[in-house]
Amino acid sequence: MFKKTDLIYSLILGEIVGLLTFITFKNVGIDVDISNILKSYLGFEINLGFLLALFVPIAAAIAIYITYLLGKKYASIFQFGKFLAVGVTNTLIDLGVLNFLIFTTTIASGVFYSIFNVISFTIAVINSFIWNKYWTFKENGKKKTKKEFIQFLIVSLVGLVINVGIASLIVNLIGPKLGLSDEIWANIGKLSAIFFSMVWNFVGYKFIVFKE
Repeated sequence: MFKKTDLIYSLILGEIVGLLTFITFKNVGIDVDISNILKSYLGFEINLGFLLALFVPIAAAIAIYITYLLGKKYASIFQFGKFLAVGVTNTLIDLGVLNFLIFTTTIASGVFYSIFNVISFTIAVINSFIWNKYWTFKENGKKKTKKEFIQFLIVSLVGLVINVGIASLIVNLIGPKLGLSDEIWANIGKLSAIFFSMVWNFVGYKFIVFKE
């Protein structure tokens, strides 16, 4: 059943995604380019941050509702839709925090880049646990909390190693290619790391932490 809380939560996640997308665009220097493209199509200038804050939450709510409708026939689709919404938010939190740290320090490689990855990944994975526990999988907050927390820490630590290891390998050992800037290459490294750590986290959350 699509509840009022599902609508509210999807709007909240959409706002988070919109804000952090803007931060990421601004750090890699494509916010102005996107704004100019929009201006050429619309005929007038519009604030990119406002646009993302307005339309991303609406799109998120519509997407969740569509998975609810599809879930009437296949129940797991609605749950997967919510998991995907949380996953996209986690990705943008991971990217957004990383880009915020890069933007404020102008450091996009080296030891501090790895440290930034630890910080951004940790915030994202805590967010993931909370949303998946209380919304996606609708766990009772008083049920096996201690056991879940221990399992969560184990799964998250493995995910952290995967995330930071792959991102650091691509950025610090391989280095920028194709003439890309350090900031853009840092995001390529992070996106690659997010893909692999997200696969691990999905398996861990689904079959270990939130196993029914």
